[in-house]
Amino acid sequence: MKKPKHTILLFTVTLAGIWGCATSDRDNVDKAQKINAQKVTSEDVSEFLTEAADARMMGIEEGKLARERATSKAIQEYGEWMIRDQKKLLAEIKKLAAEKEIELPQTISEDKKDGLEDLKRKRDRDFDRKFYRMMKIDHKRDLKEFEEAIKLNDVEVADFAAKYTPVIKAHLEHLKNINPQQAEL
Repeated sequence: MKKPKHTILLFTVTLAGIWGCATSDRDNVDKAQKINAQKVTSEDVSEFLTEAADARMMGIEEGKLARERATSKAIQEYGEWMIRDQKKLLAEIKKLAAEKEIELPQTISEDKKDGLEDLKRKRDRDFDRKFYRMMKIDHKRDLKEFEEAIKLNDVEVADFAAKYTPVIKAHLEHLKNINPQQAEL
């Protein structure tokens, strides 16, 4: 029995759709960005806010780990500072996103989950070293993204980025001032 071409085509398209949904829904950040792409909001604005929310959620989790596992008092204190400031930034991001009807991820992205799991596997001085390196990389990336966001055509988002860029710079500078010998790095 021969199947009509349109039945085979319909089956193929259905399978592709199912496969696409199964693979794309794994990452909350991608999912939020796809929802936002269907709205009128600038793609740059929604991308910045979703990525910034993802990074803040990750920073909170990293801070919690540092507070609990760091062998260095300086790293523990830095973790506390991270938790406090990242929660504040995340609250502001959520408020701004709600005003702009931008969907934010509810959990950290798969990439960040992998990084967090890697950090969780570290112990003692290895944990301190890994945390320190992650913070340095994360804050440099965040600083670049916030500085770029200042140039966006959305006044509220540009103002937000300008307001919090000094906070990110302060985190990076404070990290640079942690004496590696004192922090047992």
